[in-house]
Amino acid sequence: MDPKELAANFIKARKIISDLFDVSWLESGTENQLQKIWKRTDWVNSEADWIACTELLIFGDCLEKCKQINEDRTKYFVEKIKSSKDRNELKGAIFEIIVAGGYYNEGHSVLEFPTNPNNPVYDLKLIQNEFNIYISIKNYGLFSRVEEFFEKSEIIKEIIKQNIQNGCNTIFIINEKSFPSLLDWRSLQKNLPTLLNLDSKITVDDDWSKQLKGGWSVFVKYSTGNEPDSGTI
Repeated sequence: MDPKELAANFIKARKIISDLFDVSWLESGTENQLQKIWKRTDWVNSEADWIACTELLIFGDCLEKCKQINEDRTKYFVEKIKSSKDRNELKGAIFEIIVAGGYYNEGHSVLEFPTNPNNPVYDLKLIQNEFNIYISIKNYGLFSRVEEFFEKSEIIKEIIKQNIQNGCNTIFIINEKSFPSLLDWRSLQKNLPTLLNLDSKITVDDDWSKQLKGGWSVFVKYSTGNEPDSGTI
């Protein structure tokens, strides 16, 4: 895309967002995700970054398309984004706008929102070639599992800090599951200190890893002092 055209589209996206959300609200805080992105696209104070600009450009474009589909529903989403204290609800409203705008951009013939904004069956109806396609946009808790993963990882990091021995230069911890269960994490927390405090140190010549309950594979490597110098890069 031509740089001038890209700049014009970005300015248009900011105007669409500011008209619906009000500039004073957009600039009034930093807690809301949209407020954060808005501040990161502030060219006046030279604080803009390209990732935020791209996000704002996409959101503004989809917001305009969503308004063309149903202006009242778009206003409902705007109020939900501004007032919601629940992070998942806020993200859900933003994502519904982006999905609706994405389908609209694909050139589908007719898009409709359900009459009830809290319809439990579907979130968007696509009418194409005389077929009704009902689209459900749901949050299946991926965010909470990711949050749990980071929280447990921090606990493991502290265990390593407290039990690491002199000479240790590599630790690999792998689980066979995408998201270990709470019992799996408990197993790692219980057994890792013992593994890190073994009297017989594991070196590069030993088996790759030790297996722990919960699907964990743990490799702890200690330098022997005889490794070749890797040099300086």
